[in-house]
Order: sequence, then C-alpha cells, then structure tokens
Amino acid sequence: MSCLIASEARKTLYTLIDEVAINHEPTLIKGKRNTAVLISVEDWKDIQETLLVASNKKLSDSLIKGSSTPYSECSTELDYCLRLLALIKQDPLKSPPPYKKGAYVGMYSRRINFQHRLFYEIDEQNKRIKVLRMWSHYGDN
Repeated sequence: MSCLIASEARKTLYTLIDEVAINHEPTLIKGKRNTAVLISVEDWKDIQETLLVASNKKLSDSLIKGSSTPYSECSTELDYCLRLLALIKQDPLKSPPPYKKGAYVGMYSRRINFQHRLFYEIDEQNKRIKVLRMWSHYGDN
C-alpha cells in the first residue's frame, strides 16, 4: 500500500482516484491529526459484502462446508448450472423479466431445479453480471 501525506494527496487527488480504481490498490493518506485510506467504490462494496457474509453464521458455515466438498460429491445439477451461466453470459436479458416487487426488485432469476434458483443482477454501466445466489429458494436467507 502506498503512503502519501495529505498535502501531496490533495495535489494529485484525481490521479489517485483513478489509480485506486484501476489497480485495486489502496492508498494510505497521513494528515497532521488523522490517517485515512483511499479505496475504490468497487473495493469498498467487496469489503462490505465480505463483512456481511462473515456476519451471517449460517451463510459462512455453508460456504466453508461447500468449499471443502470435493467436486465429485457435488450435485448433479452442476452441469446445468454451468449451462445457465453460459446462457446468462451470452444474453442476460433473454427471459425472464426482472422482479418488480419485494426483496428481489431489479434482480433476475432462473430455475435450477424444483427447489433452487440462480439469482443475478446486471450492472449495465460496467457491463457485468453479478451472481447473487445460486443455490437458494425465494425465502432462504
């Protein structure tokens, strides 16, 4: 992590903003009274998401359990999920329409099987698809 004094950071603020956004490398800025860290919005959102996952014991336990399960023991729906992801990558807007009410407003979902759905959202500005959940049903948290 690079470190600057506040007066130097002030002179090159716009360049610093671009650098942390492009390189995903935070910058430490030291002032006379306090010290701060400059990070990109994308990195900040990632940190918040990590903290949210870490604060949800049920979700963190599920992720730990899932990451320790060998692929050979994973669900037979894996191939179908991979095909769904390929389809979404090719055309994320091809049916179904986004949810218009409730907790899933603006999100899209596709059925994996009777019980589970793939939830995702589209970030049109950055041309990205973010998979939100891939093995949960409507009311699961």
